[in-house]
Amino acid sequence: MSIEGEQYPGDTGAWLSVVSETYSLDSHESSYGHFYRSSEILGKSYATVAPFLTDSARFQGILEDDTNRLTAFFEELEVDYALIKSRHCDLSKISIHFDTEYNYSTFLLNLAGGPDYVWTNRVSSKTRNQTRKGLKQNALVKWGREELLADFFDVVSRAWRDLGTPTHSPLFYRNILKSFGEGAELIVIYMDNTAVSAAICLIENDTIYHPYAATLKSVRGSSINNVLYWEIIKYGCKRGLKYFDLGRSHCSQGTYRFKASWGAKAVPLFYSYWQKDHSRKLPVLDTPFYRMACAGWKRTPLWVANRLGPHLIRKVL
Repeated sequence: MSIEGEQYPGDTGAWLSVVSETYSLDSHESSYGHFYRSSEILGKSYATVAPFLTDSARFQGILEDDTNRLTAFFEELEVDYALIKSRHCDLSKISIHFDTEYNYSTFLLNLAGGPDYVWTNRVSSKTRNQTRKGLKQNALVKWGREELLADFFDVVSRAWRDLGTPTHSPLFYRNILKSFGEGAELIVIYMDNTAVSAAICLIENDTIYHPYAATLKSVRGSSINNVLYWEIIKYGCKRGLKYFDLGRSHCSQGTYRFKASWGAKAVPLFYSYWQKDHSRKLPVLDTPFYRMACAGWKRTPLWVANRLGPHLIRKVL
């Protein structure tokens, strides 16, 4: 399932501005847009598109001759490997120079019919019950922009630290609001005057995205995360949008089943790798070192995590 002729947030000039104004990344323009060059924490250099986002729409209709030009481009960049993130094109089916990972999908929810129709005909009964439970918490929902940024960041930074994941700086999120203008908005949910759930939403091509979202683990049993998703669905319908892109999940994660329970359709993501040494072995991120680093990050004081996080996450494009 895809939207013909679409452009995703990572393909826009607005996202280029966000990245360039926040991080000093090495950018190289190709016939398929900007590739960003970085290096892993352990040293390998690589290039990719749509940094910090799920995928790019720029590779629809790519041909074998195009992959040959891409290969030459990557060799000129002198990177150890390159990653192309796409929901349209599996480059390993086109060229022997690429190998593809198939573990991820994003999810598209059709908003046609409005919120009542989506609720009744697409959302599963279990998820409706969980959402009703969350709505009974009488939480306060706020939509806004810079005035909510501090509360948004407090939720995201705490929740991501608790998951063992570094987060971006407030400047990164502020630049998203600035660059996307009316196409970007924050939602923050409060319980007892405390921000507990939040997301930054982007609108592109009749679709609403929430690339950065989080709910504090302290309220996990309250189903407030369901309220967050339901509020975004209602907002997207109110804006007359056609789809809600619920974002990427690994096929083995509980978030995969959670997103499917909203009636969203899984859209496979093709993560195609080119490697300088022509290795057929895909890069492995889930290593003992990675697991140890995540465990240590969970124990890091929040102020330290917020200070160091941007220096680490800039390497994970």
